[in-house]
Amino acid sequence: MKKKFFMKNLLFFIVPVLIPVLILGIFVSYIMDNHLAAEKNARNTYELISYSNNIDSIMGELERLHTSLSTNPAMILSLKKMLSQSKYGLSAEDYKILNVIIDLLYASSNSNPYIESLYVYFNVSSDYFISSTSRLSDFNYFYDTEWYNSYQSHFNDPVNVWTEYRVINRYKEDKFPTWVLTIYRKIFSSGKSEPDGILVLNVKANEVNKLLNTMSETPEKNIFVIDSQEGMVLFHNNRFEKDLLSAQSFNSKDILEKEETVFNYKTDTGYYTINKIASSVYNWEYVSAIPYGTLYKVSLWLKQLTFFLIAAAILISMTIAYYFANKNYADIKNILNIIERASRGERLDKLPVATNDVFSYILHNIVKTFLENDYLQVQLSERKYHMRTLELLALQSQLNPHFLFNTMETIYWKVMALSGKPNEATRMIENISDILHYSLDSDGDMADLQDEINITKSYLEIQSVRYKNQF
Repeated sequence: MKKKFFMKNLLFFIVPVLIPVLILGIFVSYIMDNHLAAEKNARNTYELISYSNNIDSIMGELERLHTSLSTNPAMILSLKKMLSQSKYGLSAEDYKILNVIIDLLYASSNSNPYIESLYVYFNVSSDYFISSTSRLSDFNYFYDTEWYNSYQSHFNDPVNVWTEYRVINRYKEDKFPTWVLTIYRKIFSSGKSEPDGILVLNVKANEVNKLLNTMSETPEKNIFVIDSQEGMVLFHNNRFEKDLLSAQSFNSKDILEKEETVFNYKTDTGYYTINKIASSVYNWEYVSAIPYGTLYKVSLWLKQLTFFLIAAAILISMTIAYYFANKNYADIKNILNIIERASRGERLDKLPVATNDVFSYILHNIVKTFLENDYLQVQLSERKYHMRTLELLALQSQLNPHFLFNTMETIYWKVMALSGKPNEATRMIENISDILHYSLDSDGDMADLQDEINITKSYLEIQSVRYKNQF
């Protein structure tokens, strides 16, 4: 019975509390997971576009130089001529023209703090090329010639633009080498399938990484740039090194294979929400990765709060239900005990004047009804006893006259037997018997005059015998 009381009270208390909390939690989760999540993804995509525009603007120097050369064939011819004649020496006029061309080519790159150097090389000369740091440079004396080997290895490849990381040592024992990302772009003349030369842009990768650190407004956001051809991470912020890069299951090619621009990505360190966009200049992908718990922090907090409120509601409801179950069980048990004691005729406790709950009201009315019934039962018993007494008295009053009449009849015959004939004693016995018969048989109704006269005569005869000389 106690278990039934507990379950009934639990449902009674938990349903009104649990249903609103569940509805509120589901509604808030739906709003956060759909509308606010979409808004956050849109904002992340907008920020990523801003990052790509900044980086593309920095890296676009190579494209601007390529465009300048492609749209100015006379400049290419002049450069080829001067480079081919460089080993024999240039005239002052040619050298002046070369410097003017170089100044035009490198006007913006020299003021760009993220560009380490820029090279222009044409196949007409195997000894000389143009660099942004030394202008007309000789392979035999220049500190950086490794790029030329990469150009030769890709000369017949269909790929026109590629990237690689390199280390530039300006001196033989340089203690602080420069870590650069080198971007190669082949130069083609109109109508030729083989490249005429190569443009080489050396970017200070660490400086670009620092720039990405300053761009990120969210400390937990991973920002990085992937080369779509090689799947290599070109640039990244510091968070990427501590977070995604340290995950053993991370593979940049997995991100490239996804066609969606916004998706969830799982690693051994957790889930991330990925936003990516393509570069407008190179075959790169700009990617931002935010831990799921950070992006949906408020939503997760609200879900946790909902679960906490549900758990609290269940706990409180169970506590209240347990209290009322015990109380109801005790009240029912008390009612049964009172009924049992009453049935045994034991004395009942005094009832409380006020009733503050349903069970007290029921108990009060049960005992009150029982006492009223008990009083009525006592009255009924008294009446039955009184009636039985009257019946006994009536029976006794009936038995006594018969006994008296029988006794007098016996005395009458004894006297008759002694005297052998009627005498005064027998007459007195007859007279007293008539008087007793008349008095006992009378029921209070009107008596006949003749009966009254006969009884009077019997009385006088008795008196005359008692007072023979006086009556």
